[in-house]
Amino acid sequence: DLYGKQAADLIMPFVVNGFEYHNVPLYTSVSSFGIFIFLMIVRTKLRAGEMLPVYLVLYSAARFIIEFYRDSSMIGILSLAQWVSLALTMTSIGWIIYQRQKIDYSSNRRG
Repeated sequence: DLYGKQAADLIMPFVVNGFEYHNVPLYTSVSSFGIFIFLMIVRTKLRAGEMLPVYLVLYSAARFIIEFYRDSSMIGILSLAQWVSLALTMTSIGWIIYQRQKIDYSSNRRG
C-alpha cells in the first residue's frame, strides 16, 4: 500500500489517476519525526533500559492510528497491523513496568 483510503478535501493528498488518497507515507514520516523529537526531549528523564520500550509504545500507538487511513484487510474490527500494534503496546508497557520494578527491587536490596 503506497497510499491510504480514498478521500476528498485533503490538505496534501496523494493523487493517483485523478483520485485523492490519504498520504499515509507522510503521516508515518511526521509521526516518526515527532516521536524522535519527543524522545530527545525526555531522554534524560528515562531510566536505564526504558528508551526502547517507550519508543515501541509510541511507534505502535502511532501505527495503530495511521492504519485507520490505510486500505488494509480487516481481521474482525481491526487490521492485522492494528492487532500487532496492540500486542506490541501491551508487551512494551509490561517491559517498562518490569524494568521499573527490577530497578526498584535492586535499589531496595542495597539499602
